[in-house]
Amino acid sequence: QPLPRRRLDRFSLVVETSKLKSSELRRFTEYAAECRVEDLHIEMPKSSKLNFHLPLSSPLLARLALRRISISSMYYKDAQPFHALEVIRLYSVPIKVGFDKIMALCPSLITLDLCGCHCDFKRRWTIMHWNLRSVTIVECDGYTRANLACLPRLGSFRYSGDFLEMPFFVQSHTALADLYIRFTH
Repeated sequence: QPLPRRRLDRFSLVVETSKLKSSELRRFTEYAAECRVEDLHIEMPKSSKLNFHLPLSSPLLARLALRRISISSMYYKDAQPFHALEVIRLYSVPIKVGFDKIMALCPSLITLDLCGCHCDFKRRWTIMHWNLRSVTIVECDGYTRANLACLPRLGSFRYSGDFLEMPFFVQSHTALADLYIRFTH
């Protein structure tokens, strides 16, 4: 395929077949990186077992939205930070060990949305990112823990899910402009 001749603001890939190969997915993400895309959206069918890898050359990537695709291999040795990445939205994504390392690669992250994700960890992980201003955790299973006291810039926190795990900790001095909590089960 020819190299891109112009920059794209948004690259959206919605796959409705389970026959897409990992190598083909990688070509699409590499093409998006070559186009210096700012907004990347990838959606897979329910049965997808493909892994998403952040393209190496995505210096302008600011928004990432993934649906039904694994990010278990997203972090790799010698990975470079994505300084422009401000928004990550994950829908029905299996999240495994290494998520803390992925978060560390995104020093400018402002918004993190986890909706219907399966957090498959043996231990709890903590969402602690200095710049986060908005955190949403909706109907996720597995172990997650959000220590809101460690997020001095946080203005919005939304949670909907199981009460028994008590997945967040709020101190009395935490100042939020938007707070939504809905316990289920």
